[in-house]
Order: sequence, then structure tokens, then C-alpha cells
Amino acid sequence: MIASFSDITERRSAELQARELDKRFRLIVENIADYGIFMLDPSGIVISWNLGAERIKGYSSAQIIGKHFSIFYTDEDRDDGKPARELKIASESNRFEEEGWRVRSDGSQFWANVVINAVRDDQGNLLGFAKVSRDLTERMRAEQALATANSLRLSILDASPFTIVTTDPEGIIQSMNPAAERLLGFSATELVGTATPSAFYDPHQIETRAAELSAELGKPIAAGFEVFVHKARSGGVDENEWTFIRKDQSRIPVHGVVTALRDATGSISGFLGIAYDVTERKRREEYTRHVAHHDYLTALPNRTLLHDRMERAFQRARRDDACVTTMMIDLDHFKRINDSLGHHVGDEVLKVIAQRILSCVRGSDTVARMGGDEFAVVMESAVGDDGAERVAAEIIERVSRPVYVGSHSLQVTASIGISRYPEDGANMQQLLMSADSAMYRAKSEGRKAYRLFSREMAHEARTKMVMEGALRQAIANNEFRMHYQPQISLSTGDIVGVEALLRWDSPLLGAIPPDQFIPLAEESDLIEVIGDWVLTTACREVRILERRIGHSVRVAVNLSARQFRQINLVDRIKTVLRDTGMLPCNLELEITEGVLMAHTSQTQSQLSELRELGVKIAIDDFGVGFSSLSYITQFPISTLKIDRSFVNHLPGAAADAAVTEAIMALGRSLGINVVAEGVETLAQLEFLRTRQIDAAQGPLIGTPAVAEHFSVQGFHFGEAISIESLTAEFDAMQRDSRKRIAILH
Repeated sequence: MIASFSDITERRSAELQARELDKRFRLIVENIADYGIFMLDPSGIVISWNLGAERIKGYSSAQIIGKHFSIFYTDEDRDDGKPARELKIASESNRFEEEGWRVRSDGSQFWANVVINAVRDDQGNLLGFAKVSRDLTERMRAEQALATANSLRLSILDASPFTIVTTDPEGIIQSMNPAAERLLGFSATELVGTATPSAFYDPHQIETRAAELSAELGKPIAAGFEVFVHKARSGGVDENEWTFIRKDQSRIPVHGVVTALRDATGSISGFLGIAYDVTERKRREEYTRHVAHHDYLTALPNRTLLHDRMERAFQRARRDDACVTTMMIDLDHFKRINDSLGHHVGDEVLKVIAQRILSCVRGSDTVARMGGDEFAVVMESAVGDDGAERVAAEIIERVSRPVYVGSHSLQVTASIGISRYPEDGANMQQLLMSADSAMYRAKSEGRKAYRLFSREMAHEARTKMVMEGALRQAIANNEFRMHYQPQISLSTGDIVGVEALLRWDSPLLGAIPPDQFIPLAEESDLIEVIGDWVLTTACREVRILERRIGHSVRVAVNLSARQFRQINLVDRIKTVLRDTGMLPCNLELEITEGVLMAHTSQTQSQLSELRELGVKIAIDDFGVGFSSLSYITQFPISTLKIDRSFVNHLPGAAADAAVTEAIMALGRSLGINVVAEGVETLAQLEFLRTRQIDAAQGPLIGTPAVAEHFSVQGFHFGEAISIESLTAEFDAMQRDSRKRIAILH
């Protein structure tokens, strides 16, 4: 026997090591949880199965080994022969890879990444296939969500009405949405990759903004791209209004916002600019400003804008040592047009007048409507008194020309007051007040004229201002007192009534006559408050007198035209009568002829309601106003009061005597009581009594009325006294008046 031995220690060690490595590899593969790794024989039968495959596909190794791998495919893919095609491709190319839907053991589908590699021996014979599968469902869903989000973002960008432009960090435009193309008139291909936003921004605004930023930051900022993004670089947002210049060179106002775009590391990757057209907003703002500063009817500046322009004019005048001339223009008797033809006709007249005033001044001057039929003119520099007077005269002449509205030919005149800064006022209020004083002087001296403000007017204006302040204080401090003047029947001598007269004894100004403070109260809208106080006080105090003397007494109370414009006048009078207990038949309200001349349907209704209530209506100062006998018959008048200007000259003045007799005759024929005011002498009293009797006998006068229809009041029977004095002396006064009347009989 021949034996041969060789040392195989190294080979044996290598084989053992190889088997150990193979075992370890198999363990690693079998325990990989994130990847399904399994082997197929050449026909596609599963011959190995790892834990990853079990987790991903849901089959245990006992369930799947020995089955064809097509079990992982959808019915559609199996019917289409997809499993066989994939193995064929893998055998031919040694590798096949795809992503697609696969099926788990429970029938649910997942998105898988699949790699099939051909496994061959050393001679290249196909031993089978190694298949690696990975579940990418979550990634696919994330990608789909991202794709959807990107699609939505692009849709939003494309559909957005806002201009959206992105740039790189250096300012080169990277994208622009369709709205940007429409707004700017540039296509994306014209700007993207080549231009910066400066291509469509107003260069002057860029320069201005650069100067502002440089001053704000204390360092120079170049007039370029940095102007838009400087704040955005620092983490802020740059928000401004700009003007875009479109491709056709037209200009459009926009509101723009610029922010920085940053990558995952926080570094700036570019900039995003969003802008939108504010043309309509600007137009609305301009309209709102116009409405706020202009009169709706004439389109002239209103008080607000006038104030601003006057302040600016004052500043220039102080700087240039110049003057500012102001005119106040008021149309004479304009209310008659509104009352007789309607406000629509009056409005058309005002429009024409506004244009006529404008035609008389320079383009640099301001004409404003102050309200109603009042206008103001402000003229700067180089006008002087002569120039202002020429302009005023021209305005008066042009305003006085006929105005044609429909079928109406109308003529109005203007009164103008002129004042100058700084001589006549240091501010707008003072200057306008001075011009207003001069204008009222023009009206009082005949209208259709102009007057320059003077020192005398200044004194009157200051006095008026002081008095108005004191008048307001008088209301608060209860400084008013009521005095009463008796009215005596010429037939019996009895005191048949009293007239309530307001008195004001100011601690500051002393005793002020009613003819001074009553017009001021009417101008300053205090008359309604004062009128309410007078009515209430007179009714309350006369009720006290009635309780003292044991019989009723009529009280006459004056009402101003302004009080008649109160919608609730009748209700207010009812309240006073109820609260004081005064009988309506013992209250006589005195109004002027002017109230009747300017009558409205409201006036007619109020007078009728008052007469139905039992209140009497008297016409005060009859014969001196714009009398119209037709009004006496149209309104429910109970008393005519002959003005003292006619009585004062009796019995010597033939004309006054004739007017007095005519009024007395009118009263008798209409059954209206007649009261003569201002009787101061026995001669006047005798004339009135005698003429009444004589007139009763004449055919031209008419049938005599009873004596109670005629009474007198005046200083001959007693001056106006306080309610305390009247209450104390009532009996003595009545005895005295009866004696005087008895002498006449």
C-alpha cells in the first residue's frame, strides 16, 4: 500500500471561514427589516424569504416559499404578463428595476421599488434571481403631496391677480407670473435671466428712496436693486408704494412688498416681490379727498379746504412780506328764490353764480362756498385795496346779470365785505369775521355793494364778539329778567293784558337794550333757548299775577322767525301751557310781518294749530314791514299792533294819522283787535279815542266795532316793570287808567 498525505489545514480553514461568512450573510439578509430580499428559481418560484419581505408583503416564509412570485402583482399586471416580462428582462440584462404597485397578503396595495438581479454560476448558467423590494408608499405619497402643492402653488401664481416676481440674490429676475406680464406689458422671456426690477420702476422714485434710506441708515445706499431689498436682507419686509413704468411707457401706481427667499441653511437664495395695482384705490382716495374738501353742488372748495389754503397763504405772506385779501360774498334776498320757485331752481342759480365769481378772479386765487348762498374769495399778494375793489365791483356786476333757469329769468345781487391780512386779522377766523362785518355793513347800507373793513367795524366786531360771549354766559347764569307793559282798553280803562318784554342787565356790560342783543341771539342761534325761557317765564309769572288779582290776564310774548322754523314749536307751547297752567286763550304770540311774507306750509300749519288750540296771534309793528293785506286774510290773525313810529307823531302828522286810521278800519272790518303802541301823551290818547268814534260814523270806514277791539299800551299808562312791581301796583295802575279813560268820555 502506498499512502500519500497532504496538509489541507489551510484549505479546510478557508472552507470553514467561507461557510461562516455565508451563514453570517444569510443571517444579515434574513433579518433586514426595511428591505424584502428573497430568491427565485429560474421559473420564478420563491425559494428564500427574509424578515423584511415578511414585514413588507405580509407573508411568512412558510406561506410563500414554493409559490410563484406573481402573487405579488395586481390582477391587471398578471393578466398583462408583466411578471414573466420582468424575469425575461432580468435574465437577458442581468438586472431589472422599476417602481409600481404591488399586493400584500391582505389584498392591500403598496408602492414598491423592485430590483431583480440574475444569479449565475461560474460558467454563466442561470441559477435563479435575487429580488430586492422596498415599500415606498410613504415617499410616493409625500412626493404626490409635494407635487400637488407645487401644482397648486403654480396655479395660484398663474391665477393670482398680483404681480409676483422672483430674483436671484444679485437681482436678476428668475420668474414672473402671468399677472406680472399683463401688468407690465413685458413677456417673461424679455426679462427673466437678463433684467432686474429696476427695468420697470420709476427711476426718480428709486433715487428718492435711496436718499431716504441713506439718511435713515447713516450710510450711502446706491440707487439700484439694493433700494428694494435692503430691509429684506436684514430679515424684515420692505413695503412701499411705487410707480411701475410699463413697456408702452404708461405709468401705474402699485403697492409692493419684498421679502427674502432662504434655503435650508438659512442663506438668502433670492428675493420675492409682490405688487398690486392701486389705481382704483388712488382714484377712490382722490374722490374721497375731493368730496371732503369741495362743495357737492358747485364743486368749489369748502370751509375745510379754504382753511388749508388760507393757512398756506398766510405762511407765504409772512415769508414774502405780502398781504392776503379776503372777500365774503352773500347773495341778497336769495331765500325768496328757494321759497317761491323751489330749491332745485336755487341750486341751479348757485352753480351759475359760482362760475361767475370764478371768472372774476385769477387762477391762483381761491373761491369757496361757505354754505347756503355765501361765498368766500382769497387772493394772494399784489392785489391791494384798489385791485380788491375792482374785483369786487366786477363780481357785483357779473352776479347781477340775469340768470336763466328753465323758463325763469332771475336776477340776484351780491353784497361783499373785504378784509386784508395781517391788518384786519391775524388768522383765518379773525379775517373772515372782519370780511363778514364789512359785508353786513354793505347790506345795511343798501345791498348790491362792497365795503372795506375799517377800525370802526373792528370795534363793532369786537363788541359783538364780547357781547355774544356774555350772552352765552347770561343763559348759564340766569341774568335775564322779564318786564311787563300793561295794555289798556280805551272803552273801560281796564288793564286787559300785558306785553312780556325781555331785559338783560349784564354784570360785565351793564344794561343792554333788546334791540342790541336780540339780533345777536338770532345770528348766533341762541334765540331758541332764550325764546323758550321767555315763554315759560312769562306764562309762569302772569299766572302768579292772575292768582293775586283774582281774574285772568292776557300776556303777549314775542316769537322770532327762527323759532317758527322749529318743527316742534306747537308741542313746545302745549308743554309750557300745561306746566304753567296758563289758559291758551290768555296767551298771545306776537310775530312780525316778515314771518308771514316768508311763509311756508310749515308756518301755515303751525299758526292754524295754535289758533285751534286757542292761542291768539298778533302782528307786531304792523305797517312798517313788507305788508301784504292778502296775508292778513290768509292767516288766523287776532290782533294788529300799530307801530309806535305812527303813534309818536300823533295827532299833528296827517300822514301818520291817515295810516293809523286805515289800520283801525282794517281791524274793525276784519274783526281783528287793534293795539296802538307807544302812547305817551293825553293828546295821542284823545286822538286815538276820538278818531275811533269819528271813523265809526264815516261811510269809508265801515261799521264801528265794539270798544274792546281797540286798546293802547305805552308809557302814558306805565312803563314796563317787573312782575313783582306789576303785582303790587296792579290795582293802583288800573284805577289810574280808568280815571284817564273816563275823562275822555
